Amino acid sequence: MTKDQILGEIRRTAGLNVGIPLGWRRFIKETAILPYDIEKHWSLWSDAQKEAGFTPNTRNQRFDQKQLYQKITAVVRELGKFPTVRELKLRSHNDPSFPNEKTIRRSLGTSMEEWIPKLLAYCEEQEGLNDLVPIFAARCGKHQQAKGTIARTETDEGAQLRLFNQIGTQLQNWEDQRGWPSGARTGDPTSR
Repeated sequence: MTKDQILGEIRRTAGLNVGIPLGWRRFIKETAILPYDIEKHWSLWSDAQKEAGFTPNTRNQRFDQKQLYQKITAVVRELGKFPTVRELKLRSHNDPSFPNEKTIRRSLGTSMEEWIPKLLAYCEEQEGLNDLVPIFAARCGKHQQAKGTIARTETDEGAQLRLFNQIGTQLQNWEDQRGWPSGARTGDPTSR
């Protein structure tokens, strides 16, 4: 592929994208031009964009934690509840100034369980966010309660043993109802 053909495709796809040149990955996906063909002519994608007459794309700004907290608390205030991951994804899809899920997870932690105490502390520290404290406190309490339940069930070895025995008994009854010899389902050769 020639240099002029690639430049023509950069201009054409930018025209379809409201005059904004596509990024490297999307350009390759949309045009099926091989990276090899582009790299024969330019070492940097931004150089190709410049030569096509465009200002190169810039990277998205990084959000610091305070900005993330402000964005998320604004959504909580708007919804009147803590947003689901889907609601956050939808917000970032519809609002380019809103951080995406990956950005939030990288900064605040991989699970909402990690985010909520941080956001609660932020709301308690900031003036004007006192109305959001109950929302975060309630959500934080639910997670702590759930964690406690899981911890109690994991430490109750007697209950686990009883459950294991019940499952074994149910499996034995199921085998007996079908007329199978004991252990036939598990493939135990000594039981046949």
